[in-house]
This record gives sequence, structure tokens and C-alpha cells, in this order.
Amino acid sequence: MPRIINYINIKYVSYFLFFIGLFIGGRFAINSLAIFILISIISFFTQGANSWRNLNKLLFLPIVFYSLYFVSVFYSEHKAVAWFDLEVKFSFLLLPIIFGFEKPDKRIKLHTIFTLFSISALIYAVYLIFRGLFLYETNGHFPTYTDFSPSVHVAYLASYFVFSVIINYELICQTTAKKYRLLYSISLFFSVLSIFFADSKAGILIFISLIIAISFIKVFQKSKLLAMLILVVSILFSGVVIMKNERFKTMFDGYVSYKKSVSGNKEYTESTTERIMIWDAAIKLIQDDFWIGIGTGDVKIELEKEYLKLGYDNPARLHLNAHNNYLETLLATGIIGLLSLLAIFFIPMYIQSSTMTIIYNSFIYIVASNILFESMFNTQAGVLFFTFFYSFIIVYNKREYSNKL
Repeated sequence: MPRIINYINIKYVSYFLFFIGLFIGGRFAINSLAIFILISIISFFTQGANSWRNLNKLLFLPIVFYSLYFVSVFYSEHKAVAWFDLEVKFSFLLLPIIFGFEKPDKRIKLHTIFTLFSISALIYAVYLIFRGLFLYETNGHFPTYTDFSPSVHVAYLASYFVFSVIINYELICQTTAKKYRLLYSISLFFSVLSIFFADSKAGILIFISLIIAISFIKVFQKSKLLAMLILVVSILFSGVVIMKNERFKTMFDGYVSYKKSVSGNKEYTESTTERIMIWDAAIKLIQDDFWIGIGTGDVKIELEKEYLKLGYDNPARLHLNAHNNYLETLLATGIIGLLSLLAIFFIPMYIQSSTMTIIYNSFIYIVASNILFESMFNTQAGVLFFTFFYSFIIVYNKREYSNKL
């Protein structure tokens, strides 16, 4: 019995270390994942492992996605770049296998794991905000946007904190203990603050739209009239918040900036303008290699050639990727790759039980929306976040023992 208790405590520690590593990013994230995987592999020998027959079939979806990228290596001209991309995306293969073969243990509680994520989000949010206050006292400027996060890109960081808000909301709804409700409420509050300090346009839009949608669904079940009233007021309030944000004001001028940039005025380099250029170049490339793509090793190089061909000097100078994982996947692996990506997102919605409907659907919405504006799966920060929680939710949502939030 003590051996099992020790294993459970060690397992919880491995989850906590990974969550902290995810927020810190960089080498710390990789090392914390390695510790988690090592403990999981050890558990295969001490606690037993699932057989192939019991492996959740939904976990094959990210494996298929990774396999298509693997195949694309062989028709990529730049093999070194292709292999590096496979290395970045390796968690699409590894984590579904780790979670799939992990033997269910009733002693490992789902709400405890999510509580560890809530605590991790709170710790890192408090660190970032106090760091910001220190910098404000030092130089009179509170850091926002890229200055707010010293390591993880703000678009990814905002995604983590939006997910933290959903997790904390569900924990508050399902918990009766006052001390835990207070903990979750504080974590939720600091997560919301961090979302707005990170000042990611996509992060703020995803957060606002997600909160409006969840609130509407919850209230609609009790009062349709009140739900409609809340929806209208929320949309109006959100519009005011967005219009007051300087980055959104700049974004609305993006199309005009794009036209001026194309006509030769190179001073316009706002991110929205650059994205319009990038997507235009990507779509032109896709038209030539729609079915199987150009190979994952050639995407960035061919994009840079297209930028220069179209006169998009700034994206070429910065060596920008597609900033859209749907386009990036189409470019690398063709239409089959894109369909496999969509399958990862949406097939589980129709097959999974309703144990974690809000959490899973919110998670998918966060990632599926974010990759419209960022190539999240080109970086460890995006890949680890998605593959870990995707595999985790898929596996835990199918377990029938008393392990609900």
C-alpha cells in the first residue's frame, strides 16, 4: 500500500512540474516533460500498462497527423529542416502513446490534477504581475504585450491563461469547500489580469467570445430572455473594451496598411498587415501543391521566395512562417493533412461522453481559434500545450470510475 501512495504523490508532482514548466517555457518545459514521461514509463512496470486492445482509438488521430508530416519529409528538398520540424512535433506521437498505455488508477483524481494546473497558473501569473510592478517602480513603465512575458510568446501564454479561466470556473462550480473555491477564484482573477496584460489580440478575442458563449449557454438553460439580454450587453461591452485597446485600433487599419505596403510604402509593418501579406503568399503557393503539399522542410523557404516575388520585403526579411496552422498544414502535407488536423479537433466532440464537455470544447476552441493567427504547432510551447491536454482529456474522459470534477 505505501508503494502505491508514494507512486500517486510522485505522479502528482510530475503533473505539477510539467504545468510549471509549460508556463516558464524553453528548456524547463522540455525537462519537466521528460520527468513526467520517465515517471509514466516507470509506472508501466510498477503499476501495469494498457494493452493495444484497450488503447483509446481517438489517440490515433494525432498519431496519423504526425505520420503525414513524417511522410512529407521524403519529398522535402530541405531534409535537415524537415527533420527538425518532426522533432518539434514529436509530442503528437509520444504523448498519445504515453497516455494511451497508462493504466487507469482510481486513486488519481481528475479534480486534483486540474487544481495543480490552477495553482501553477496562479503562481506564474503572480510572478509576472509582481515582476511588472517591480519594473514599473524601476523605470515607470508596466510591461505589456511581449515585455510582459520574458520567455513564452504572449499568444501562447494567453492561451494557457484562458484555459486556466475555464478550468477554475468549472472547479468553482463543482466544489463546495470554501477554501478551494477561494483558491480557484483568486487563480481565475489573476489569470484574467494576465490575459489583458499579455495584450494578445487573439487571446483577448478568444477569452471574451468564450466567456460570452459559456455564460449564454448557462443562462439560456434557465431563462431565454435573460440570456439574450446578457448576450446583447456583453457584446456591446466587449465592443467598447476592444475599441479602447490600442492594438485593436491598429489592427483595424491593417488592410489600409497592407495596400500602402504593397504600393511601396515600407513603413507599414504592423502585425495584421504582415499577416495579410503572409496569407496571400501562402494561398498562392497552396494552389500549386494542393493535394500532397510541398513537404514540411520546404514550407518556410518557399514562403520566403514567394514573399520576394510579391514584393513583401518585411515578411521576407523576418523569415516569417505562415502564422496560420491550417495554411501551414496545407502547404506541408496537402488536403489530407488538413483533414487530419480537423479530425483531431472535431471527431472527439461527437464520440466522447459529456463528462468534460465544457472543458474539452473550450480547449479545442482556444487552440483552433489561436492557430488561425499563429503557427502554434511550429513551436514546443504550442505543441506541448495541445498534445498534453488533448491526450489527457481524451483518456480521462473515457474512464468510468468516480473521477469527475
